[in-house]
Amino acid sequence: MFKTLKSLGQTLLLIKFYNFIKPSLPGLGILFLAIVLILYAHSEYISWVEISGRKIFLGYSYLLKNILIIISIIAFYIYARRQKKISQKVEKITPEEEKYDGYDDLRKKEKLKTEYERILEGTDEKDNE
Repeated sequence: MFKTLKSLGQTLLLIKFYNFIKPSLPGLGILFLAIVLILYAHSEYISWVEISGRKIFLGYSYLLKNILIIISIIAFYIYARRQKKISQKVEKITPEEEKYDGYDDLRKKEKLKTEYERILEGTDEKDNE
């Protein structure tokens, strides 16, 4: 019984965490890809240094890697804050019946007639009805 309650609690926590993260999932995906590409490029550079023996810029490569990762994280943080502000600014759009949209006359009619029905009746004018 305690195992099922524990697993249910964990499931609920995961669902809550997913709903919290859901708006920023595209940004997290881009952040993850950027970090993976930075790490891959750095590992390729280290492999090239081992083969060529040129260790002049090896220390700078670690510094550059870490700076690029920090810049990526800061860019994601700014993106996530902007998305949060934009989502807070969006308000619920409530329909206002008092606005004139040009179709009030049509709403008042019981039955609308097609152009062919008007021609057959002899009332070819559209706003004569």
